[in-house]
Amino acid sequence: MFVFPNSPAVNDIANGYTWDGEKWTMAAVPDATKLNVSGGQRTTGGFKTTVPDLGPVASPFTPNPYLGNYQIINNGGPLTINPPTDTCGIDLLIYNLPTAGAVTFGAGFYVGAGKTGDALTTTSGSMFVVSIRKFTPSLATYVIKALQ
Repeated sequence: MFVFPNSPAVNDIANGYTWDGEKWTMAAVPDATKLNVSGGQRTTGGFKTTVPDLGPVASPFTPNPYLGNYQIINNGGPLTINPPTDTCGIDLLIYNLPTAGAVTFGAGFYVGAGKTGDALTTTSGSMFVVSIRKFTPSLATYVIKALQ
């Protein structure tokens, strides 16, 4: 339920409406406290995020950017990671379970020979960050960072 002032002055804004002297109409003034969906704005400060822990994932696994830029998965067996379907950047934290299997990367990733970063082992308890970038429908890349 909206609450409007009893005696508004012309151009007062309340609940997204502007008083024109006779009636309340949709405010023509943008709300500077909100980000536009289309972007094109400068932000100051950062944003907190909740990182989804997806647990053991089925193979093949395709990261979903709509779950966030940071995601946690468990390696519980042989795992193939495919490129995301949308242009995005995602960092996966991979935690190796005692049953960890080899991790491979599916078709659609472009990485020069020897340019993938650290080795991704199957040692139980080991953790890795895999930074994935998808630039175009046919160009995705990744790099691995071992955390032990």
